[in-house]
Amino acid sequence: MQFVVYGQHKNLGKYLLERVVDRKAGSRSTQNVPIENLIKKYGFDVVCPPDKTKEFVLSILINYQRNLVEHLDLSNIKTIQDVNDSYR
Repeated sequence: MQFVVYGQHKNLGKYLLERVVDRKAGSRSTQNVPIENLIKKYGFDVVCPPDKTKEFVLSILINYQRNLVEHLDLSNIKTIQDVNDSYR
């Protein structure tokens, strides 16, 4: 695993429902949401696995989608401990 994009947003559920209801005949995949949209549009968090560094995760995301550099830096990438602490 390279990273996890994690979160919730009620408008994402609405978007996915629209995709299911208004899908083209014969289409098989109705629940595609680009990583960029999860981060930028829906405010999802990027979580770094225990065996990776934040720097590594940031570099693969920026290499994947160049314009994420405008929305991500090391402070935006969380560790598993950060996520656990936020639920206590």
